[in-house]
Amino acid sequence: MNERGRWSSPLPQLRTSMMSNAGDITGLEGLDQGLGLQLAPYVAGRYLDRDESGRTRRLDFGGDLRYRLSPRVALSLSYNMDFAETEVDARQVNFSRFPLFFPEKRDFFLDDNGIFDFVTRVGLIPFHSRRIGLNNGAIVPIDFAAKLAGRAGKNNIGLIHAALDTPEGNEQVFVGRVSNYLSDQSTIGWL
Repeated sequence: MNERGRWSSPLPQLRTSMMSNAGDITGLEGLDQGLGLQLAPYVAGRYLDRDESGRTRRLDFGGDLRYRLSPRVALSLSYNMDFAETEVDARQVNFSRFPLFFPEKRDFFLDDNGIFDFVTRVGLIPFHSRRIGLNNGAIVPIDFAAKLAGRAGKNNIGLIHAALDTPEGNEQVFVGRVSNYLSDQSTIGWL
């Protein structure tokens, strides 16, 4: 038997995994978000024994801080980003003249990333957070990043600022996106 059930959104072009099109939950009362604060620090050590130059020790530290300004708006800060636990991309061989597309897998950029996602009619992706921290395929360390993202009324607001440690010096990257719901399935926005 091959059967599917749908809770809401009977339109066939909508997928059941699109939570933004699911039904509304009502009747929730007395909920408290607490402090709305999440802290994830890290320390990573490295010990290298070089030929004749002696021993080298290196200690890196940093962390992520996320604060919920309201249940729908969050401020995220990250110092000395560490992507050691980020899932590795599957190897692919490219036989076309177009570059391969790899999805974002870094937690800092995945949180609230739906605010920044949209595709133009010709299939172009104006903003892809995976480009932050890469320069022609080479990794560029992200010293500091801040993100404000969420929904206020009918508006989605997203701002990202990152300070990169490039070989040429410190580089600043900024992106902002504001969109407004016109109806259940239509939005208008600016990037």
